[in-house]
Amino acid sequence: MDLAGNLFDLCYGSSRNFQWGIFPNSELLCCWFHFSQSVVRYCHRKVNCVLNLVKRHEVAARIFRMVLALPHLPAERGNPGCPNFCMEDGFHTIVAYTLQFPEISEVMSRFLRDYVFDYWFVQIGPRRLSVFGQDHRTNNYLESFHSTLLTQIGRHPNIWDFLQRLIIVENQFFVEFQQRTNNLTIRDGTSRSLRENATRIIRESVQQLNRDSDLLMFLRRTGHRNDGYVQEQIGPYP
Repeated sequence: MDLAGNLFDLCYGSSRNFQWGIFPNSELLCCWFHFSQSVVRYCHRKVNCVLNLVKRHEVAARIFRMVLALPHLPAERGNPGCPNFCMEDGFHTIVAYTLQFPEISEVMSRFLRDYVFDYWFVQIGPRRLSVFGQDHRTNNYLESFHSTLLTQIGRHPNIWDFLQRLIIVENQFFVEFQQRTNNLTIRDGTSRSLRENATRIIRESVQQLNRDSDLLMFLRRTGHRNDGYVQEQIGPYP
């Protein structure tokens, strides 16, 4: 098992040097869920005026969804899986689409230019943001591990209870590590099945994009992949 595989860089700052020091051959990637979460939080700021538009204007909601779909494109053109398009192509497609609607173009263009491009493209960069071709597009499995630790060890145990519970956890994960090394199933495969189904749907959308070169339609289709989470955060939207 390759321990120097893909890692998800969530802090985009000090953690990069730490991760490269421990796993020098690792590839640091964005977590698609945390990207979506960051975009939603930005839109919640009243000064941006984006959330109100997204919740009441169908086209603004569509633009918002398409932004969330950008990481499903390759970071650069020439990728064997999608040779003719990249994230920046997707961004410019969204900008051109936005300009067709004068009633929302000022607010949404500012959102695209000042936040999406200046922060995610310039500061973070498509190479770290893209999850194209990745089976694991989020770090939810790590957060599940943290939740398991909290359940088994508890909050603020005394030192002796902590050590005893830690030994139990260590033994459990040593066994699971051996199972993983031998390519055995560790736990319930439900989450794996859901992830594989999502991967299949996205892969089929990419194949359709390669056939018809309709980048706008790809972004519109793929933008619905996170509707459940977004509706939990902002309520119903068009």
